[in-house]
Amino acid sequence: MILNEMKNIDITTSDVAARYNVLDTTGHYIFLQYLDIQRLPLPEVLSIDEVHLDIDYRHKYALVMMDFTTYDIIDILPNRWEETTNPYFLSIPEEERAKVKYLICDMYNPYINYTKRYFPNSIAIIDSFHVVSWLIHKIIIYLNMLKKSFLERDRKAFEEKLIKENKPHDYLYINKNLPFSKEVYLLNHYRWLLPQNKDNIDYKTERKYNHKFKMYLNTYDYERMFFEIDDSLIKIRVLKEKYIQFNATDERDKKKIADAFSKLIEEYSESEFSFIGEFAETLKRHKQEIINSFTYIIDGEGKERRLSNGPIEGFNRVPKDFKRHSRGLSNFDYARSRLIWSNRKNEPVLATPKSKIEVYKFKKNK
Repeated sequence: MILNEMKNIDITTSDVAARYNVLDTTGHYIFLQYLDIQRLPLPEVLSIDEVHLDIDYRHKYALVMMDFTTYDIIDILPNRWEETTNPYFLSIPEEERAKVKYLICDMYNPYINYTKRYFPNSIAIIDSFHVVSWLIHKIIIYLNMLKKSFLERDRKAFEEKLIKENKPHDYLYINKNLPFSKEVYLLNHYRWLLPQNKDNIDYKTERKYNHKFKMYLNTYDYERMFFEIDDSLIKIRVLKEKYIQFNATDERDKKKIADAFSKLIEEYSESEFSFIGEFAETLKRHKQEIINSFTYIIDGEGKERRLSNGPIEGFNRVPKDFKRHSRGLSNFDYARSRLIWSNRKNEPVLATPKSKIEVYKFKKNK
């Protein structure tokens, strides 16, 4: 009953222990005593990503491996360091590693090189989510810089006004009383209009009163006002939307995809914005892995699915929630077992429980 309760990752060990009238340490001990969670066989489509556990220096970013087809967690490693991953993967029989055909990852180069080092029959696939996230991150940085320039403009104008009116114009006074301009207000509250996919924006036609502008406005009004702030904003949106449209194509011919991708990279390379040029260089470096992402497979339910890291990105919320509910983590082995136990449907329970020495083998004498 304790093991079944702990299938729910949102329930802490202390909650389960209180429910069954045992000590926290007893619940913890029972969990480790009756489970011996091992690595699953490697699948044809392997997804890898890291998750922030932050247990200690050696267990800051855990490496998660998932079967793309079944959503089963293959294993969780304490970190993504070479001294950890190299002996781990090389200990797996070469015949098993050769079965991996697709390795889905982000733009982290060591992950991409796994195809050469460990999985000789596989190709690397860079998840489209991470490519778009890279661009969105740069757009947000640009918006912050734009907001900073408007704040400096407003601060200088306000300081000049205070000097003319013979009022205090020190730094603290200005920061405390500086009024928000129209541009700063819109960049604070409606900056999401630029990173958000245009097709995903929920446009509201009903107008509501805005006290800042003293008028009734709807989403269309805010959008118009936001993109009037600076001419660069609409240009950036057009460039961003072109990649969104390219990524959403239904085209299956890899040659046509490669041609369209090359034209897009060329257009980005000639952009007046430096971060768009950086984006073009990133696309060039990972051109083949991004083109590989337009690969479709038939899953166990007979449905056609494009290869992506969507399933593992969805799972990565689970460790974060587990860490929050537990108010931090201190034991990687226990955290790994809880996370995998909550994910797997048919994980066996030991008929003969482990001894106390086996359970607490990670403890060392001072």
